[in-house]
Amino acid sequence: MKLFSYLWIMEKKALYIRVSSGSQSTLRQEIKNFNGKVFKDTCSGVIPFKERPSGSKLVKSIESSEINFVQVKSIDRLGRDAYDIQQTIKYLEDHSCQLLISEYGLTLFNSGKINPMFKLITDLLANIAQMERDNIRERQRQGVELAKAKGVYIGRKKGTAENSEKFLKKYTPIVNIIKNSNGKLTANAISKMVKDDTGKPIATPPTVRKVMELIR
Repeated sequence: MKLFSYLWIMEKKALYIRVSSGSQSTLRQEIKNFNGKVFKDTCSGVIPFKERPSGSKLVKSIESSEINFVQVKSIDRLGRDAYDIQQTIKYLEDHSCQLLISEYGLTLFNSGKINPMFKLITDLLANIAQMERDNIRERQRQGVELAKAKGVYIGRKKGTAENSEKFLKKYTPIVNIIKNSNGKLTANAISKMVKDDTGKPIATPPTVRKVMELIR
């Protein structure tokens, strides 16, 4: 226990950041006051954490004892879905690497021991996300069947698939929120949730509604 406590005194910090490939944000505010090494991925959130370029580098740095403290702004930065997030947290726990979710001020370890509040909250969020994904898939299926029954479902127009894919890729964070919200969030609410480094929403409510239509 003394050695474990000593390791926390000798903190070797890393800040992990992920932004979608369509975002031009440099997240200067997040980096500005951080004293440590920054690992930044510019990629889609659907890529598993350990398969991301900087994610894999961070894992190697933890394994080589170069890093023992990881900070992220929000829990969704740690994986492509609830399961991947839980696996990333388990990896950090197994390697006695402190994790700080700065958005909530939550740490994985507290005085050298697993923080029960952290485990409770993250497990709850993971389970909710899983249920929301299952529910939204079912609603999408029912919506398509209803539209077909009414004769109003015609699918996408020819030649629009590529443009739609590029559009959705640009707004990957919005897509993730919509898929996990189970239809409980309005376009206005979602628009306010994802902002660039200047504090402005990356998508207006009409843009969010367009994303909703495309992934329906």
